[in-house]
Amino acid sequence: MNNTSLVYASEDINKNGINNKYLWELIYNRAKEIKNSFSINEIVVLFHAYCNSLSYDINCIQIINFFWDLLNNKMNDLNYSSLLALYSCAEKTKNSHKIKEISNILLKYMLDHPSEMKLTEKGLNIILKMCIHNYSDSIGTIDNMNIIHISNYIQNVDLKDAKTVMLCLHFFIIFNSFGEPFINLLKKIQSLLIFKKITPYIVLKYLCLLNNINNHPIAIKEVKNTISIIYLLHRANNNL
Repeated sequence: MNNTSLVYASEDINKNGINNKYLWELIYNRAKEIKNSFSINEIVVLFHAYCNSLSYDINCIQIINFFWDLLNNKMNDLNYSSLLALYSCAEKTKNSHKIKEISNILLKYMLDHPSEMKLTEKGLNIILKMCIHNYSDSIGTIDNMNIIHISNYIQNVDLKDAKTVMLCLHFFIIFNSFGEPFINLLKKIQSLLIFKKITPYIVLKYLCLLNNINNHPIAIKEVKNTISIIYLLHRANNNL
């Protein structure tokens, strides 16, 4: 099998839900033989397929290190979608050094090419986790322009997953961003609360973390509206 065939084979294994470590050993052994024939994007696809396979084993160090070694000093050449895929590989392999390295490359990419990033909800989820992780690691590492870019991405993505919605709320709160995107998110949360698509007490937990919002009267109004809905839901649920 050549490089292209290996990539297709790896994706087919996942599409068909095959759990067979022997198949991945065959792919790994063949990939070692033709490692110089892979493009960098093919390496990412192959690595991402392995990390998301039913056969993935974090203790299979030789396969994991093989992919990281192939990608060494080449990650700056990747586009944002490949970087997002690779970030999820770094998370899956619990490689904190690569998480930091890929985060920095992605943040720079976002600064240099903000309009190129057409994020899905899944991609936005990764970006949000990355920024929150960076913040907890080292306060002040996120550029203000990137906060603006991410706020705009949040507005442009059709949020369906409650977990992503809460990541968005967490992002706005820790970076004290209370403009129009934050206000629109609160309105989205209010709707989710009314239709019981999100847990009220988790929302309240995050809202309790709010500070530096005094200069944003419209945002304060929407926070109060959200808390009022939570209060009414609490009374209704407890027959008060």
